[in-house]
Amino acid sequence: MLKYEKEKERKAFKAMTFREKLTHIRNYYTLHIVAVIIVIAIGAWALNYYVINPPKTASLSIITMSDAGLNLDTTEFYQSINQELADLCTDSQEIQIQAMSMRDDEYQTGYYNSQKLVALVAAKSVDIIIGPLDLLKSYASADYFYHLDEFFSEEEAARMDTVSCEVTEETDEVGRVTKASGPYPLLISIGTPEILQSQFGTQQELYIGIVGNAPNPESVKIFIEYLLNMQ
Repeated sequence: MLKYEKEKERKAFKAMTFREKLTHIRNYYTLHIVAVIIVIAIGAWALNYYVINPPKTASLSIITMSDAGLNLDTTEFYQSINQELADLCTDSQEIQIQAMSMRDDEYQTGYYNSQKLVALVAAKSVDIIIGPLDLLKSYASADYFYHLDEFFSEEEAARMDTVSCEVTEETDEVGRVTKASGPYPLLISIGTPEILQSQFGTQQELYIGIVGNAPNPESVKIFIEYLLNMQ
């Protein structure tokens, strides 16, 4: 726009009534205003998310799972464990927990959660899985977990009640196991710890598998030591 055109437009705008000015702005500048608001909103969100209140990272990432009864609200467990293991809960880190129902139902919940678990493990976002024996055995056979004799020292392992499982090497066209290796010590029995009652209930015998690419191995040891001391 040329200089004289800008001056002409400025004078015309100045001569408008208040209502005419509002109409003019709405007709000609709405998209500009919306764009500015969006940019400001995104900038404010980014400033808050990355600078002022950045989300805490996981000092320990736990998944609780069951194909039967499981409380999907992890609030009570989350609050309890972060309080009990205060050294793992700082201004920038916390123990993070997800509950996954692996039950086969009309919504295919178990299938979708199993796919989600694969993605989380691949992204190195899971340290341990807690659940009933039969369910964890299926993941142990799929080679999800650390061999415990490689993860713990002999002295540490001596305190644990472990479960050995075979790892599937080959299957036939219908999924039947044709070759397996092991058995290897892959699961740790933790009984019915009180701190997990809100998730599983008091009668559920529970086991732990340590994911093979767990990003926080030292925190895993602290957590398991805490559970063993409760027995």
